[in-house]
Amino acid sequence: MEGADPDALAKADEALVKADEALAKSDKALAKDDEALAKTAAKAAAAAASKAGIIYDSSMERHAGPEVHKEQPRRIIETFEKLESAGLFQRCTQRQMKSCFGATHWNTLKV
Repeated sequence: MEGADPDALAKADEALVKADEALAKSDKALAKDDEALAKTAAKAAAAAASKAGIIYDSSMERHAGPEVHKEQPRRIIETFEKLESAGLFQRCTQRQMKSCFGATHWNTLKV
């Protein structure tokens, strides 16, 4: 650049180098954060996949959409009956179920 102050150009170059270094550091930190987040998400997904729960209330049997809609009382009733006949509810012990709820909440549930 003609007529540019060499000292000013040198300072600008220094500032750019420092900015690049700061960006590189920031990128490394973000990569570390992304890695940690991915590990946490994987652990959470594994924990969630190892637990299942069923919540059922007979009031769900009264939920119905329009006649042509899938949401009809028979649908939830049949699903519950199939799960029950498969023995799913007998496989869960009260101790296992209680471990998923606090004592206060557990006492409000009908088993």
